[in-house]
Amino acid sequence: MQRQIIKLSSDAAHFKPIFFKDGQGNVFRNRLTKGPVRLFFGCLLFTIATYFLALKSPSTSWLFFLGILLTSTAIIVSTFRLNKFYKWKSEVKNYLNTVSQTTEAALTLNQDSFELQLDDRIIIQKLDSIKKIEINPEYVFISAVDENFVIPSISMSPTEFAAVSEYLRGKGTK
Repeated sequence: MQRQIIKLSSDAAHFKPIFFKDGQGNVFRNRLTKGPVRLFFGCLLFTIATYFLALKSPSTSWLFFLGILLTSTAIIVSTFRLNKFYKWKSEVKNYLNTVSQTTEAALTLNQDSFELQLDDRIIIQKLDSIKKIEINPEYVFISAVDENFVIPSISMSPTEFAAVSEYLRGKGTK
């Protein structure tokens, strides 16, 4: 195989649709937080309703205490999930900030490795250390032993993206 160099656009806007697809950047729509947040609000409504029910009928006050227990549990679960979500979102924003500060990016495809050049930094990745490759029309995701790579299709020409996809299909799978 002949060495192929592909210039990449380093615009952070190309990465946002990948990380924040389908509202994943929103706390109410993220797959990690959506359920626990809804559970919390449901338990809170149940607790409020049973409070007023207990005021009218003291024999049902045990439902109010059950609501408090459920709401407390939902708060704890939601807090852990929200912390994970905000940590992930912060890491993504830091990564996007790093990408936006990159002035020159290039991908070099070699016989047994590829190189990703980001300004003065060069990352060389051997193909035999790749654990997983995901190729779809929006991006290529490469998970290797020591690094993960996301390469948006919009950061290069369609023919270059097809060449990268074919290269990874042929070389990167074990």
